[in-house]
Amino acid sequence: MLYDCHSHIDLINENEVKPLLEDSLKEGVGEIISCATSFYSNEKTLTLSKQHPQIKPALGLYPLNALELNEEELNKAINYIKKNISKAIAIGEVGLDFKYATKEEEQEKQKKYSLNLLNYQKNLTNP
Repeated sequence: MLYDCHSHIDLINENEVKPLLEDSLKEGVGEIISCATSFYSNEKTLTLSKQHPQIKPALGLYPLNALELNEEELNKAINYIKKNISKAIAIGEVGLDFKYATKEEEQEKQKKYSLNLLNYQKNLTNP
């Protein structure tokens, strides 16, 4: 059996998910890790994984998406991940993306967010 270890199934139209999963199985892909990228994406990825056991959710927040959030929204997103991580296979999107975040304040915000999740992840059994 093959595994797709990084996808974004939540970005696909809902009516295309089932055919995609059926085609994947025909090609020998038994499980697909879908990496969420935003607060909404985390919710949708968890919902899709409940509907389709082939989808394994990885919760997270893409570094550039984190820059668009104010402090309250960022805390809400991080707390959602922490609250729901037991329903996921991993923390997926986390890290630094300095290609587009060129200002020091943007980079510091990414560092703060990433360290928050990485320090939390140290206590988990999943990646």
